[in-house]
Amino acid sequence: MLFGVALKVKGQAKYTDWLFDSMNIPGDILFEEDKADSLRMALERIEQTAALVFSTVNGVSNAAESTKDGKKKRSEAANEAEEVFFAEMHTAVFSEYFHALAEADTSSSDWEQKTNEVINGCIEEAASKTVGEFAKKLGSTAKFLEAQAKMLRFFRIELNRILYGRKGMIKWKITLKE
Repeated sequence: MLFGVALKVKGQAKYTDWLFDSMNIPGDILFEEDKADSLRMALERIEQTAALVFSTVNGVSNAAESTKDGKKKRSEAANEAEEVFFAEMHTAVFSEYFHALAEADTSSSDWEQKTNEVINGCIEEAASKTVGEFAKKLGSTAKFLEAQAKMLRFFRIELNRILYGRKGMIKWKITLKE
């Protein structure tokens, strides 16, 4: 069973709701320490990627519009993109990853590599699809497309770091000239 708190962050965090979900995890996974640990790490990668999806769509959205005083604002599109990504991953975890993980033979030297390929492929596909679809909806001016290209490059680099451990964390400061 999973529990969480939904917060509205505008200035100070404000409680809005409790979130609850349950997952039926096959015993073949839960009762084998190596598989349970692999599942935990996969779920961490999913959460890291969700945060990346949010920050990327938020950055693209802020390039499209900002408040009258020039400050960046929290994008509703980013919240929606994060929800879409989590929904895609919920389906992928239950339909593909749990099966691959439950069937994995931990006595084989490459069992974890094979199961990681399954979940990482699902994460990469869902994240790229979600970010791509939301980025297309947000704007098409030359100024916006320039910012979008920078944010999407940042997204690809960070996604590779999350999924494959490749170094190269880059912080982008997008400044656009009129």
